[in-house]
Amino acid sequence: MEQTPPVRRRRRREREWPAVECGFFWLAVLLALLMTVNGAFRLAGALRPAAPADQSAAEGADQTDQSEGQSTDSDTSGEAGGAQESGTAASALAQYDGAEGYAGQLYDLLDEHPEAAYVLRNLALYPERLLEFVVRFPEAMPFAAAYPDYINGNLSLELDLSGEAAADGVPLLIQWDSRWGYTSYGDGLLGWTGCGPTCLSMVAIHLCGWDGNDPASIAQYAGENGYYYNGSGSAWTLMSEASAHFGLTATELTLDENHILRALEAGEPVICAMGEGIFTDNGHFIVITGYVEGQGFTINDPNSPSNSEKVWSFDTFRDQVKNLWSFRAAPEE
Repeated sequence: MEQTPPVRRRRRREREWPAVECGFFWLAVLLALLMTVNGAFRLAGALRPAAPADQSAAEGADQTDQSEGQSTDSDTSGEAGGAQESGTAASALAQYDGAEGYAGQLYDLLDEHPEAAYVLRNLALYPERLLEFVVRFPEAMPFAAAYPDYINGNLSLELDLSGEAAADGVPLLIQWDSRWGYTSYGDGLLGWTGCGPTCLSMVAIHLCGWDGNDPASIAQYAGENGYYYNGSGSAWTLMSEASAHFGLTATELTLDENHILRALEAGEPVICAMGEGIFTDNGHFIVITGYVEGQGFTINDPNSPSNSEKVWSFDTFRDQVKNLWSFRAAPEE
């Protein structure tokens, strides 16, 4: 029986579809095989040990991360921040190398006095007298560096000197101490004009107590009562006359080593008015505080902690002494 055309077409399609399906099947198998091979290579790569160079790079990355973490942590401390600032300042301050004037002189002091970096960065804030003083006496560099804090009202000046009064012997006070060094005295600040009041303060605190005998109080009294000469400094009468206001009796001495020794043995410190030489290039006051047998005298230099640590033979400074007074507490009335 002859089949109709529609039936023949359906059967032809039935014969064609298995071939198409077979093609798709093998294509899927091929894709699966490719994916399997690729996965195998990835797995092998993941399991392969790192080469030495790779390990070094990995370790370097870990160390970098760790050091960065440490830097971040340390930056929270003021000390680390200060070190970082100093490093930045050092490179920024290189412009002053070989500069003329105060800038160049301050730059030359950086190694021994790192506070000079702050002064250099803020030169416009400083009066010329202060810059002149600090390059001549670099020990005062911390005083100079704190000057902007003073003019901005960021320093608390405390004049309780009970600790100094309780110390054995004549206390060492420095005229450029920030507790009083920024006080006006004469034609400048007590820090560079106030050797006289500071010496008298040391003696008065030692013999009479500290209350009212701080350098600032003595400088104020001296300035208000004519014991300061502009351009010259404190008058000698500050020692011989004004000392009575602070409970002291002054005796002028002749320039003789034995006279000084007798005064010291009696418990009387000696203030010397000094001329040009070791301690000054114009005028200065120091206190002779004691004697070391076979070596010489101990002194308190209000402008130099380092000078105050030494023992001085009489011959070293004899020719520089212009006048001298010994002091004792005045008798109570």
